[in-house]
Order: sequence, then C-alpha cells, then structure tokens
Amino acid sequence: MTHSSPSRPVGRGAALVIDDDAMQRMLISSVAKAAHYRTDAVGSVADALEALNEADYAVVIVDLSLGERDGVEAIRHIAGTGKRPALLVVSGLDARIRDSAIRLGQTLGLATLGNLEKPIDIARLRACLDAELPDPLEPGFSPREATIEPGHLAEAIRRGEIRPYYQPKIDLATGHISGVEALARWSGPIYGAVSPVVFIPLIERYGLAPALTRSILRQSVADAANWTRRFGRVGVAVNVPAAALTDLAFPDLVEETLATAGLSPTFLTLEVTESVALSDDRTVGDVLTRLRIKGIQLSLDDFGTGYASLSSLLRMPFGELKIDRSFVQAADSDSHAWKIVRATLSLAREFEMSTVAEGIETEAVATMLRQARCDTAQGFLFARPKPLDRLLERIALERPDGSAEPAPVDPYFRRH
Repeated sequence: MTHSSPSRPVGRGAALVIDDDAMQRMLISSVAKAAHYRTDAVGSVADALEALNEADYAVVIVDLSLGERDGVEAIRHIAGTGKRPALLVVSGLDARIRDSAIRLGQTLGLATLGNLEKPIDIARLRACLDAELPDPLEPGFSPREATIEPGHLAEAIRRGEIRPYYQPKIDLATGHISGVEALARWSGPIYGAVSPVVFIPLIERYGLAPALTRSILRQSVADAANWTRRFGRVGVAVNVPAAALTDLAFPDLVEETLATAGLSPTFLTLEVTESVALSDDRTVGDVLTRLRIKGIQLSLDDFGTGYASLSSLLRMPFGELKIDRSFVQAADSDSHAWKIVRATLSLAREFEMSTVAEGIETEAVATMLRQARCDTAQGFLFARPKPLDRLLERIALERPDGSAEPAPVDPYFRRH
C-alpha cells in the first residue's frame, strides 16, 4: 500500500486521494498539500479501506473509475466506516453520472465539496479544497453506532445534552432572516460531539423519537419566545416524526408548550416529511388538522421525493412547501432537476403556499431561485446551523435597535 503511516492531521486536516492513475494521484495530492492538507494517496478500494481504518480524514477525493471496483463502491464503504469525511468526486465520465455519485454520497450522510471533470482544472480543484469544511457538529467524525448504548442516549435526552442548533432561513427578496429551522445536535461528556447521521437513526431504532421531539420542541419554543420578544418576528421550525403524528395528544402538548413559553402559535412551524404526510393512518390527518386549527403552521418537507406528492397537497392542510435539497443542489448543473424545481414553485403558487428551497450552496443556484420567485432560501451559502448565542448575534446584526424591521447587513455576515 502506498499511503503514508497515519498521524495526527495538521493544517486543515488529512485528505485521502483514491485514484488508480499514478499521475492523477500525484497531481491531486500536490494541490491538496498546497491547500494545507496532510495527504495520503491510494490506487484501489482495498487500500482506501485500509487507510480509512487507520486514520481520520477531513476530505476524501474519489475517482469513479477504479478498474475492477468502481468509485461508487468506495463511496459506499466510506460511509460504512461510521466516519463522515467531506466527499469530492473526480471523473472523466458524463456530468449526470458524477452528479448521481454526489447525490449518493449525500444520501449516505456525507458532506460534499462537489464534482470535477477530468482532465482536472487545477484552479477549480484548489477552490473546492479551499472551501469551508463541514461544522464538527454537522455530519463528520462520530463514534460508531455500536458504541452508543440506548441508556446513554435516553439519558442524553433527559439531561438536555441534545440541543437545537438553528439554521437561518433567508428571505430571497430581502436577504434577511425570516425564520430558522431547529436541528438536533448532540455533544456530551461520554461520546463528545456525535453526528446526527449516527444518533438520529439510533433514536428511531430505540423508540426515543417522541422523547427527543418533546425535548427539542420545548427548548426551541422557549428560545424563540426569547428572541421574538427582543427582535420581532423570527419564527422557528421543528421537525416532527411519524410517532408524534399518530399521537392524538400531540396537538395539546404543542399548545401547552407554546403557552408555557409565551410564544404565539404563528411563530411555530412544524415540518413533516412527505412520507409521513402520505401515511394511511387516519390519525395523521386528525392531528395535522387540529394543529392548524390551533394556529400552528405546517410545512411539507422533502417535497418531490415521495410517490404521491399531489395527493398530500390535496389531503393535508400545509401552508409551506420545502423543495428537497437533491433537486436544489443540482439545479445549475442538471436541466431535469431545474425543471422539477420550477414546476414545484409553480405548483406551490397555484395552491397559495409559501416555498422554501433547502441545501443551497452556490450563488448561482440562489440567483436562479430568486428569479423563479422562490420565497425562502436555506443552506450553507447563507449560514450553517448555529447554537443559540451565535444565532442571536446574527439576528442582532440585522436588527441592532431591537426593532422588528431588519437593517441592511454586510454580505460577509450572511455566511457567519
């Protein structure tokens, strides 16, 4: 095997290059070193797996054509290690194939730095490697699932170790924060920072989803009551799992939580995935309708990924539609994805629903969405998920006098 012996990463961390062409390995490695990565390079999937078991990598650069074993297999194995390095795909294959590989990586929980066509443009490669790497509390290195005991996970919920981080939602017309989405993040004394890619599936497996939902809802509503008193209307969105929507007591629980914190129902949006909304369980329709009667907003999340999207718009009282990130991120490189996005925006207008595009990472996609009259943007281009104190700093930049009307903001702060 040709990679260097594992050592503690220096600079920006370590990068692993997987390419069966020796000249390409040398070229990519030299660019990665210039970008301040300690770099290992291997020529096969087998050597890549050995390297991944020996060391932690911030970035893995994968060629899709690796002789007998292709790069997609490598991507699958990378995700299977339980580690979550950022993924960069390089290939001489068609752009649609490269895009598909990137989407696979995202589906498996890997952060992505994009894809590059071979022969590689060195300037573009350097730009990808210079990009901001995922936040440690975003999908990144985490303990393997097998090391996390159910009792520790339940205790982490009880003790409030799993807290909401808030990702701003940006009004595309003004560039200001119009709301935030609460995303569960776990950092505690036993396991350290654990990626949601690892702990969320365990929450569901161990039947702890209702307990986590109650905890995140209670914390998010209390936080939102605080910032709305200080800064005016900035609502909060909380994801709701299937287990909550089959509980007839859930609407009353939400109402009591709002009343305890002193937050108006109009400031709370509950996000429901399309697969949950399409459930045949009649209780789901009962619960969603009662939530709307109480004044709580409902958002249909991951729209376009289910098999009967139109029926969910007909049957359920949603007021907001979130376009799935898989379409948004490919909008500027895949004409079919962009057609789906535009059709979705048009459909939402017909139903008089507001629209949110999630997963925006480039100015090009943001501009396309703005021109297509999408209402709200969410993604790393504008802001990563933030703890409460950093969110309040961000809101205060827009509303320095504490008023409900945002002030102009230096574009630099849109990303921080």
